[in-house]
Amino acid sequence: MIRRLTTDFLEESQQIMKEVVADMLDGGIDQWDEIYPSLEDLRNDILGETAFGYFEENRFGAYFVMNDVFSPEYESLDWKVSGKALFIHRLSVKPS
Repeated sequence: MIRRLTTDFLEESQQIMKEVVADMLDGGIDQWDEIYPSLEDLRNDILGETAFGYFEENRFGAYFVMNDVFSPEYESLDWKVSGKALFIHRLSVKPS
């Protein structure tokens, strides 16, 4: 089940991020580190009501943000959408 996160899940969200960052670094992927994503990023996601969690049997297993914000690099793409598009950010699935 996917549901919008509340601040009750802030610490668990941060833990998922730490596990994902460690797993990425172990795999030679340095896109994220101990600075990003920060606790403040996660708090802002949650307070902005754009943070979601995936739960399986009531266990919090994944974190992601979904909103209409996109990187400037995307502006040059020829999008084939009508209406509003949503983008996924900080997709993090517990490595375990």
